[in-house]
Amino acid sequence: MSEYRILFVGDFYHGEGYPRVKREILDRHGYRYATAYLEPFLDSVDCRILNLETPIVSPEDVPSPFKDNKSYVHWSDPDVVPQVLADLDIDAVSLANNHTLDHGKEGLSQTINYLDEVGIKVFGAGQDIDQAAAPYRIALPSQIGGAVSIFGFYEYRSKYDTEFSFYAGSDTPGCNPLHDSLDQMHPLDISENDVNVAFPHWGANYRWPRGRQLRQRRSLANAGFDLVLGHGSHCLQGFTVRNRVPIFYGIGNGVFQSPGRFRKYQNEYGILPYGAWAILSFQRGKLATGFNLRLYPVYANNRESGFQPRPVEEEDFRKIVDVLASDMPRMQAEGIQIFEDRDSLGFHLRVELGDR
Repeated sequence: MSEYRILFVGDFYHGEGYPRVKREILDRHGYRYATAYLEPFLDSVDCRILNLETPIVSPEDVPSPFKDNKSYVHWSDPDVVPQVLADLDIDAVSLANNHTLDHGKEGLSQTINYLDEVGIKVFGAGQDIDQAAAPYRIALPSQIGGAVSIFGFYEYRSKYDTEFSFYAGSDTPGCNPLHDSLDQMHPLDISENDVNVAFPHWGANYRWPRGRQLRQRRSLANAGFDLVLGHGSHCLQGFTVRNRVPIFYGIGNGVFQSPGRFRKYQNEYGILPYGAWAILSFQRGKLATGFNLRLYPVYANNRESGFQPRPVEEEDFRKIVDVLASDMPRMQAEGIQIFEDRDSLGFHLRVELGDR
């Protein structure tokens, strides 16, 4: 049997913009400290994709225009981070998120250039809406056949449009916006011959799906996607099915080096203070190509993990399964089977998505 595996990592940021992280983690331990437990996952797959939640700029050279009116402004060291990402064998990053333009349009342009220099592709943002809306396309090996197209979206927020100018237009750079209605969105280059994956950055921080996120899922469910794999809330969210499209609302933080507010919101809203590293796998059998998704929960609370996210132990895996159990019958009613499993990488939920 032939197999091809794609790793999806949610929110990724080394944390230079947080003084404590810069001083106590990056300066003391270096940039590979945070990814120590992720690296076996990176080594086990054929393609590696993450949501890069930062521009790559020197803040002295490209000052942020939002210093006084945006709560958190990110930046990543251009002398270090591009090569670190290249050394991790990252193939492509989504730039569709609420930090990509923290240093304005010049910051976006520099980020794209720095990544291009080390051979990393970008999607979800660009110099105009055509570039921002274009998918990252992976041609699967000939033994499997076909291709995977991955689309980046950043949920539409009026403030990020009218005040921050984060969204791309016909001749302006920015992110690919996700609207409540499909009619409001730029036409999607969805091919019936591809497996089409939506990779949206959406949802309220440290909350379960609600409001705008639930409205915007309609657009993705109606667009012709085969899978929705979201991120942006900083915590592990649940899942559902709409129009036979499996929707995983949020895989949470991948490697996101901020102190975080997990304890506060865990007490208030009962959130799951975890992320998940996700592997989408295609296996060619005798009759058809089947594909499945494996969700490996990881500890996302840096205050407890020592700023090294790692796969959860069995006790915490059981807690996660118990909380998400109410979401499983809807998936199973649509023929999508979910199993508890464990392999050399750790405990995970294996989601059988059927045959292509």
